[in-house]
Amino acid sequence: MITASAEATVGEVGMGVVMVADPLTGDDRLGEAKQLFRSLIQSGRREVVLDLSGVRAVTSDLISFLLMCDMECNRRGTHLLVRNVTLELMKAFRFAGLNQVIEFEAL
Repeated sequence: MITASAEATVGEVGMGVVMVADPLTGDDRLGEAKQLFRSLIQSGRREVVLDLSGVRAVTSDLISFLLMCDMECNRRGTHLLVRNVTLELMKAFRFAGLNQVIEFEAL
């Protein structure tokens, strides 16, 4: 089951949403998420939301993905929001200092 998905809110240049994990099983879908993120950025989205519903742990792959998304959004002038972040994940992101460069929205 592929859970990476996109939702446009304002035509072709609106917001895109990327599911990073399967919300029911927590299975990581970073491969599909990376492909969808790149597709959304290339299509000119003004805002990209990374939805962490179902993500249970912070991994080096997840941190790398978030930093790659942040750098690409900054380069293109796209707003990045990471939403549905659990308290446990938020603590890890703060410890790593990611909250200084990426906008997180808790559950």
